[in-house]
Amino acid sequence: GLGADGLSSSCYGPQQAFLALGTHQALAWWLVFATAITVFIIAFAYNHVISLFPNGGGGYKVATYLLGPYAGLVAGVALILDYILTIAISVASGNQALFSIFGYHHNAMIQLCDTIVIFLLIYLNMRGMKESIKILMVIFVGFMILHAGLIIYGIGVHSDQFTRVYDNAGVTFAGLKDQWGLVFITALMLHAYAQGGGTYTGLEAVSNNVNMLEEPRVKTGQWVMLYMAIALSLMAGGILLLYLLWHVHPVPGQTLNATVFYQMIGSSPWGHATVSITLMFEAGLLFVAANTGFLGGPSVLANMAVDQWVPRAFASISSRLVRQNGIIFLGIAALVLIYITDGRVSILVVIYSMCVFLAFMLALAGLCRYYWSSTKEKWQARGAYLLLIGTGTLICTVIFVFVLMTSFEKGSWIGVLLIVAALCLCWKVARAYRESGRMLESLDESLCPEVENEQYAEPPMDPNNPIAVIFVSNSPGVAMHTLLNIIRMFPDHYKSFLFVSVALIDSQSFVAKQQIEALQVKSQKELDYFVSFCHKHGYAADYELNVAVDPTEQIKKSVKKLSERFPHATYFASQLIFPGGSWMQKVLHGKTALSIQRQLYVMGLNMMILPVRVKI
Repeated sequence: GLGADGLSSSCYGPQQAFLALGTHQALAWWLVFATAITVFIIAFAYNHVISLFPNGGGGYKVATYLLGPYAGLVAGVALILDYILTIAISVASGNQALFSIFGYHHNAMIQLCDTIVIFLLIYLNMRGMKESIKILMVIFVGFMILHAGLIIYGIGVHSDQFTRVYDNAGVTFAGLKDQWGLVFITALMLHAYAQGGGTYTGLEAVSNNVNMLEEPRVKTGQWVMLYMAIALSLMAGGILLLYLLWHVHPVPGQTLNATVFYQMIGSSPWGHATVSITLMFEAGLLFVAANTGFLGGPSVLANMAVDQWVPRAFASISSRLVRQNGIIFLGIAALVLIYITDGRVSILVVIYSMCVFLAFMLALAGLCRYYWSSTKEKWQARGAYLLLIGTGTLICTVIFVFVLMTSFEKGSWIGVLLIVAALCLCWKVARAYRESGRMLESLDESLCPEVENEQYAEPPMDPNNPIAVIFVSNSPGVAMHTLLNIIRMFPDHYKSFLFVSVALIDSQSFVAKQQIEALQVKSQKELDYFVSFCHKHGYAADYELNVAVDPTEQIKKSVKKLSERFPHATYFASQLIFPGGSWMQKVLHGKTALSIQRQLYVMGLNMMILPVRVKI
């Protein structure tokens, strides 16, 4: 699926760059080389993202750890929109490729097909569809063989046109230079170069989802990136070259790929059939690429949930309900974008390029800062890395700025509105978490005062007696409230208490490893407090501490073991009740406990959720 996301961009990226030159399409000769070089620069720069963040996360984690949380927020928002647009533009381009077989361009019918495909993908992903490697290989290999064959054939048949194409490029350049000057030519080339930014949009998919790859992840991810760069540069550059050699012009109801392929071999029945099959493979690869949006989007939401930019429930990515909610959100958002833009790929690719290159720019800028201050590498290696990554940062910045400035009326204003709206929503979520955090701190101070370390008798835990297992969140006051309620509600029933805590991290990258130890010490100190409290009052007590990315999945694993050790255990969690009944607080809190309760009920275990009223 990751390869499909990158390679599928050759179906619409070169077309947009070529059309952006207007009547000066002879200049596309230079874009052939610029496109191929750019693919390799970005791919090699993103290999460093894979090395530093081997568990995925890509641009969001790089920006968060190396540039700060607010830069990370912008990168995260750009990536979420990137996955939404991956679905929208891939489905729209796929259906346009299919309708090109018939030369049909009734927009309402194409949008209806877009709707059907997106709902079908939503349904399949909600059913837990796993991409079959056999099906993917057939689509991927079929796409590669047919397109490579047509590109080689088209270049070979019109190889005598190279001189004409090169001369036309020189004549057009000289004419524009005399009439308008170098500034105009530079601006025109940069505009077309930026419009073709959709060509490179799939390159970040590997770094974002490297955790899906087989071990060794870093080496596998870097090889995948290399293969993708080679295939994408040859495919995109080859298609641009075909446009020039065959002097292609837009035909209503057809993509430029369809037009040039039909122009090459479409006059004969077998040739027409070959082109039709090729376009079907294009559509198939694009639909597979759309599916990567549903696979990768929830992962970015999970990373942002840990940092409290989106509801923390999204951190429980293993929860089927949470993942389904993410899938529905991504699918409906993509469908809304298709209808807002009238399904026009030219508009979607502008917004797509903006979001992707905003994430690229921040990620590579973070890498520049890292290697600038790093002392792990020799200065020669650091210099080489900085030159490569700095060049990539400059390229991404230029594309982003030119898309924003030169395409404002063509759709970039929609991208600006989407980014600003998403940033405001994430900021509101973070502010609500900060407010609730202040309330919980007050609860912690009132129920968990500082005490002197004293040694108390440690009654043994009898597995044959009833045991209360309490899930401890990041607020010790909430857990203490639950403990006191259990003692009050069930006097003399529970003589033993077991406290289970999951210290939540967002990765096992090199930065997170430095924080894990401190996080474990903090969580262990809190758990020791509860154990000492129980011992002081004559109760047996113990705790279990785990470090995990997904709290729900880790608790499920822990409960399986605990149910064998303590067959008479009852499990307890807390439900926060905030003053005023704010809808935002209801959305942000209480989902994890309900998710755990559902899973424990399926396992045949008893669990109670006790309310904890929080005051301002």
